[in-house]
Amino acid sequence: MDRDNLKTLLITANVGSLFDHKHLLQPWLKNLFQAISDKDPDFIAVHCQEIGGKNFTKSMPNVDSWISELMTSEALKLYDKARIFLDRDYEAHDTFT
Repeated sequence: MDRDNLKTLLITANVGSLFDHKHLLQPWLKNLFQAISDKDPDFIAVHCQEIGGKNFTKSMPNVDSWISELMTSEALKLYDKARIFLDRDYEAHDTFT
């Protein structure tokens, strides 16, 4: 990796509707993995809003499988580090982000 010319891919998405309409998860992941493959970045940052959907108490169980699929994908196997920051305390309505 050339540290002077680090190829970076920054992605941000509001994914709430993916969890509200579960059939949209696979196509979204497929497009994400295709973008990673096409761009071949040295560094990737993915920022997602509304993980778990608008009805997060109902949809949060789908989050673990989504994260697992993301982290075990062929597209990310080329990277030696990954970090996920996730607010799971959805019952704390005053601080849940």
